[in-house]
Amino acid sequence: MQHDALALLRQRIYQIVAGYEDANDADRLRHDPALQIVADQKLGEPLGSQPTLSRWEDHVCDIKTLQNWMGHKDLASTMVYLKAVRNKDVMARVNSSELAALAI
Repeated sequence: MQHDALALLRQRIYQIVAGYEDANDADRLRHDPALQIVADQKLGEPLGSQPTLSRWEDHVCDIKTLQNWMGHKDLASTMVYLKAVRNKDVMARVNSSELAALAI
């Protein structure tokens, strides 16, 4: 099964919000109907597994890619989101030199 990056981002954020900061919980939570709903996943369709989330977390992207994943029309919206979240798991996906240049 393949998961798009936005689906994995949603899953990871909502797991963290729910108190599951460790990606190891993904295997247990991927079939949870409540998490599927908030992550905008079709009910009964499993979310990403722990290995899938780990591979995704290890991937570093640029800000433009993150903007596309999140469906933001402009960079300003993405930056507002990143400043509000300031989540190390989300921030780790973004190229650190870009963050430094944007003073985040």
